[in-house]
Amino acid sequence: MKIAVFTITILLPLFVFGQTKKAAIETTTTRNEDVKEEIKRLEMERIEAATHGDTRFLELSTADDYTATNAFGQTSTKAQMLDDLRSGQVKLSPFSREDLNVRVYGDTAVVTGRSTVTVKGTDRLGIGDQLRFIQVFAKRNGRWQAVAFQQTLVKVKVVVESSPHSCPVTYRPVAGGANLDFGTTRAERHVDPKTYEFVCECAANSKPSKVVDCTEDTTVSFECKQ
Repeated sequence: MKIAVFTITILLPLFVFGQTKKAAIETTTTRNEDVKEEIKRLEMERIEAATHGDTRFLELSTADDYTATNAFGQTSTKAQMLDDLRSGQVKLSPFSREDLNVRVYGDTAVVTGRSTVTVKGTDRLGIGDQLRFIQVFAKRNGRWQAVAFQQTLVKVKVVVESSPHSCPVTYRPVAGGANLDFGTTRAERHVDPKTYEFVCECAANSKPSKVVDCTEDTTVSFECKQ
């Protein structure tokens, strides 16, 4: 009987500790999921504010030591960002957000995802341009604020082949833009992921053309008859 009592005395605290630890893990997991949803909402609200010039919301949701690096390697501070928006000097291109992923590390949250420009603004981005981005939030005085941001233009590889003749090929974005030379015979370029019209500039009266969705690595082939 003493052995049984001793065994219960030893195992009961272990059982209670195990249950407490399990409950703590479940609570932390639930809390992290709630934070992820909160950060996603905040990210989308910041996009809405940026594209509509709502500097008041951006001022509250951006840390004073915030830094941003755009797709062209230019950096800006919180003060510069707000000044540009207030003056109308910069009108950001509206864009969508896809593949949003949020990771939470205590009072820090990291957001990654992809953006697609939907309307031309006064920046150097064009309609259909795609970017990968990372945004870092920190919780300070009970409020989540953006502290760092960086984005990178997405490029895809396009290979153009023309045979049996070495005919030059030009291409241009279907959404609008100047004709660009792709080279002859077999050429490779890294281009913005968009839909392009390719034209084989052969000597024949009828120049063959193709409209190709180049949102991923693509090969475009022409059989020239000159």
